[in-house]
Amino acid sequence: MKTFFEFSEVATAPRNLSGIYAIYGKHNDFHYVGQTQDLNGFCGRWKKHRSILRGGYHDNPYLQASYNKNGERSFSFKILQSVSGDYNLNILESNWIDKLESRHFQNGWNIAEITSSGSVKPITSETSRIKFFQVITPKGNLISGRNMNQFSRDNNLEPSCFSRLIAGHIFNYKGFKSIINPPPLPEYSLVSPNQISFNFTSIADFCREHNLHISSVCAVLNGVHLQCKGWRLPILLPQFKHIINNGIIEYKLLSPDFRWFCFKNVSRFSKNHGVPYSSIYRLLSKEFELSRGWSVPGFRFFSLIDMNGVVYNFKCISKFARERGLISTKVQYMLNGGKPYGGFVVNTAAQIFPEIKELF
Repeated sequence: MKTFFEFSEVATAPRNLSGIYAIYGKHNDFHYVGQTQDLNGFCGRWKKHRSILRGGYHDNPYLQASYNKNGERSFSFKILQSVSGDYNLNILESNWIDKLESRHFQNGWNIAEITSSGSVKPITSETSRIKFFQVITPKGNLISGRNMNQFSRDNNLEPSCFSRLIAGHIFNYKGFKSIINPPPLPEYSLVSPNQISFNFTSIADFCREHNLHISSVCAVLNGVHLQCKGWRLPILLPQFKHIINNGIIEYKLLSPDFRWFCFKNVSRFSKNHGVPYSSIYRLLSKEFELSRGWSVPGFRFFSLIDMNGVVYNFKCISKFARERGLISTKVQYMLNGGKPYGGFVVNTAAQIFPEIKELF
């Protein structure tokens, strides 16, 4: 039997079963535990919850507030236990509340205890949800408490920050530490200009130690830039398919006049040839294949011959046509095997630029 239902699947839930259910928050793993003795079983009870939550008047303010903030898609329904025969659902519900700790403010939305007779214990601001917490003091001692606000005032702490600490949203606040273990820190790896591998978890500490800019190192780690002052990733990413000679990365571009240029320093190349750094970067990262007349290896070029036998090699059809007063669509048609146009014919000579043809 299926036990997990999205809000949109409520109509397909069992109608002939009673038992214990939970409204589950997928965004925070919280539970709201309840029971159903409805004639329509889980389906009828869940439809009622959904209708009330959509209307914004659920009697559980914590659940309603979370629903309003995170939206319906962040919640689902779970069948915790289905029963038949003579069962005390109040005891089962209370057991499930204790098992899931759904009255604890760090685990769920239930706000009251239910006795075996079905009566609800009086709800007060102190007992509506269990406020028991544990933290580690700046001296390393584990202490427990129940009133977060009072503890915050006594220790000169901001209640909202202290609440985030004990909930595990932050792990250190003014020397106090959460008992919830933080997720493991991501580990990064870079290769130095001397081909030495460095592993680290703190980008800031690594940059201070090696006199690097954090933004530049992050760009390398995220695959935006190939290197930073010679530091690069251990494995070349697909967007940086470059030639490697003796461990030194080399770039290769074809100039507007069909000359190959190999270089290692992008900034210096940009200044020497008067090409914007952004244009060179887009070419090297494969974002563009043609920019300012410069192209990457593999970019298609075209060749025509005029009536005087002069060869014209170009990369951009529209630019070639515009400079000579031609219609670009007709030039395109000619290059695709059409008739001669404007005094030009397609150059079919195999010997032209053999070094270019070999790479293309």
